[in-house]
Amino acid sequence: MTINSETDPIRLKEIGNEAFKSGDMDEALAAYTKAMDIAKEEKNREADLAVLFKNRAAVHLKNEQFQKAVDDCTKSLELVSTTCLLHYVDLELHDFPYTGSE
Repeated sequence: MTINSETDPIRLKEIGNEAFKSGDMDEALAAYTKAMDIAKEEKNREADLAVLFKNRAAVHLKNEQFQKAVDDCTKSLELVSTTCLLHYVDLELHDFPYTGSE
């Protein structure tokens, strides 16, 4: 199956990972970007999107597109911090004691 016909963002991420490992940055970029486009349309995909932004940032680094890498890393961090905050709020709403890391 090719990138054009694939509709599962997780499978597209895997295709991107394989392309990245083999050095095909154009294929990796296309796979990660399409996965992100699909994941943005689905609910509860923030964690997946954060990983996809991080992976795409790695492609930008390899291509020496440093500002694009910084932009994608920033988006990834924003999604992760939002996801962490949402989990914390969910715990608080359900009266679960937060113990933090020990």
